[in-house]
Amino acid sequence: MASLDSMSKDTLAGYLGSTDKKFGEAKLKARKHIENHPGFVAFSGGKDSMVALHLALQTDPNIPVCFYDSGVEFPENIAYIHHIANVYNLNLEIIEAKPSVLDILRKEAYFDHKRMPVELKVSLIDAKITIPSEKAHEKYGKGRIWGLRSEESKGRSMLLNSRNGEFLSAKGEYVTAPIWNWSSSQVFAYLSKHNIPENPLYEKMRALREKKKGLRVGSIIDGSNL
Repeated sequence: MASLDSMSKDTLAGYLGSTDKKFGEAKLKARKHIENHPGFVAFSGGKDSMVALHLALQTDPNIPVCFYDSGVEFPENIAYIHHIANVYNLNLEIIEAKPSVLDILRKEAYFDHKRMPVELKVSLIDAKITIPSEKAHEKYGKGRIWGLRSEESKGRSMLLNSRNGEFLSAKGEYVTAPIWNWSSSQVFAYLSKHNIPENPLYEKMRALREKKKGLRVGSIIDGSNL
């Protein structure tokens, strides 16, 4: 263990008893899920999904890892995904959105209000998340580990809090969010304690004075409230 003087605040937080206990509980939750529900890890490149992925790899180093490429990803995030795949020798599959989010926005005339939109049968949320997720489940099984946290939004809080981070979807998918009750600070503490490479987008966001809770890796075109 490094000296106290040489450790960052986040690393030091990772050695606190209460935080370390949460780390152990999350690791156990991920292990039990993998043992009971064959499937994959949904990996976005964000800090939360990176922690969820790291927890899963400790049980199954070869677990399938799926990244949904919306077609409007930050280049830094794509580079980070491939870097992590090399560092941890991931069993990675990149599932492209078809049509891409950009194609949908073009055809629905988001960028040209003088043109009549083309009616599409697929929505943004379906193209970006639902359809790629269905493809992953069809190939790898009904289980999914996801880096969701209840702190992020009211919707996620309602979904996760009453179920302790585990739920069965309407389509029969077994979803586990092992870090569902973690704070953003605890996520960064875990990353720091385990020397996990950080997505370079976070440093750029910090330069823009984003607070920890606002550090989100998403699409170039904001994916909020799809």
